Amino acid sequence: MKYMSLKEKLNALKGENPSGWREKALYRKNNREWLQRSQAIAVRILEALRNQSLSQKALAEKLQVTPQQISKILKGEENLTLQTITQIEIALGIKLIYLISITHTQIFELPAVQKKSGFLKTVLKKTDKLSLDDEAELSESILMDSN
Repeated sequence: MKYMSLKEKLNALKGENPSGWREKALYRKNNREWLQRSQAIAVRILEALRNQSLSQKALAEKLQVTPQQISKILKGEENLTLQTITQIEIALGIKLIYLISITHTQIFELPAVQKKSGFLKTVLKKTDKLSLDDEAELSESILMDSN
């Protein structure tokens, strides 16, 4: 019975093709933030599928994509576009991304807005939240002041 050195044992176990583990680890490190968000979205989609008793194949049919594409999304490694996220939200009747509106206090803290505080005070007296028209007018006036 021949005794193998540790190096010989490792070489015997080594595959023919390199694994690329170092490149994969570097990729995960450099893309950590969006990968975490993608994984959170994947978990939310899986919960919705389970709650609605839908299969991945059924979701693929609703979105008119291949089941392989859904599989990639559910692995949490797919860099999703806003369009894709919105299509998934509509197909499943869920929200995956919530946009948080800026508070009145935060609005007043913006330097460009401080110039328009009279306008804002008038708007905020009328309503607790800005209407779309008021937001558009405010955005337009801020952009004009910042140029």
